[in-house]
Order: sequence, then structure tokens, then C-alpha cells
Amino acid sequence: MATTRRKFTSEEKARIVLEILKKEKSVSQLASEHGIHTDVFNQWKTEAVQNLSQLFVDDRKGITKMKNDTNIRSTNSTPRLES
Repeated sequence: MATTRRKFTSEEKARIVLEILKKEKSVSQLASEHGIHTDVFNQWKTEAVQNLSQLFVDDRKGITKMKNDTNIRSTNSTPRLES
């Protein structure tokens, strides 16, 4: 009989990774409690740590560029009145 894979939301993964990072319990204890293989826990932890710096990226330049691109498109698509 085939079992279906459980799907975790990003919020669930984040909560579980935070538990791992607190180090109050071992990875194997947490894996057992959540019914998840330790390899999966370690993948989530590695991915979280690698992407942690993205939380602190100053993306104002990217947002400004996106706004400017949107304004240019809307200006170009506005019908002009001829005199």
C-alpha cells in the first residue's frame, strides 16, 4: 500500500527549523516528534541558514526600478490627445 507524502507549508517548515536552531532538543528527537526523517530536517536547516542573509537585503533599488518600469509602461500606453 502506497503512502502519500506529507506537504509542509513554508510557515510549518520555519517553525520546525526554529525548533532545531534553539537546540533544546536533538534533531533526532524533533524528527521523531514530527514524524520526519532527520535528513529532511537537516536539508531544511541548511536551506534556512543559507538563505538567512536574504532577510536583510536592502531591495529599495529593485523596488524603485520596478516602480519606474511600471510608470513608463503606463505612460506609454496612455492614449494621447491630438491637437
